Amino acid sequence: MRSLALLLLLFPVLATAQAKPVDPRVSRADLARIEGQATAKHWILIVSDFQCPYCKEFHDKTAALVRKEFVQPGTARLAYIHFPLRIHPNAVPAAEASMCAGAQGKFWPFHDKLFATQQRWAGDAAPDAFYKTVAKELGLAMPEFEQCLRDDVMLPMINADYQRGVQVGVNSTPTILVDNIRLDGNAPIESIRRAMKQAMAPKK
Repeated sequence: MRSLALLLLLFPVLATAQAKPVDPRVSRADLARIEGQATAKHWILIVSDFQCPYCKEFHDKTAALVRKEFVQPGTARLAYIHFPLRIHPNAVPAAEASMCAGAQGKFWPFHDKLFATQQRWAGDAAPDAFYKTVAKELGLAMPEFEQCLRDDVMLPMINADYQRGVQVGVNSTPTILVDNIRLDGNAPIESIRRAMKQAMAPKK
């Protein structure tokens, strides 16, 4: 059974859906940030900040191995949880742009581009122009992407991610959750392998 902490992080839209109807763009983006087979029995959550250099390092060194070893074989599903740190002024705009890309099914390609180009936009006083350039490169429908940014439609979900992260004890990025096992900091693949082994072990 998944813990309450894991459910809170995984389903921010469901947690707020009863209060008011969810914008379909938000629903699409929420699903787009999940990778893996629906039959997978385990979850790996990446609680992250696009402007965080340690998150970039995790992405560059470890994320592909996580996909290869656990997501592609169908052992685990992977989800990205936003935790934009206040010390990073462009973390929230980057998160919004990624989710607006997610509304068009391109969350993960946009995610990869953001980390690959982090040094180019992290210090930009007006980064939206750069995000639009990335969106064009990925073939997104630009009127819809730009409208999504103007509407700030993804902001409540990003804020909900952050608040739920705080509720379960996240205080730095990246934080990796393997089912109910929390790995603080830039966890190497060896740590994730150990956590997965523990998560997959028969429960006594």
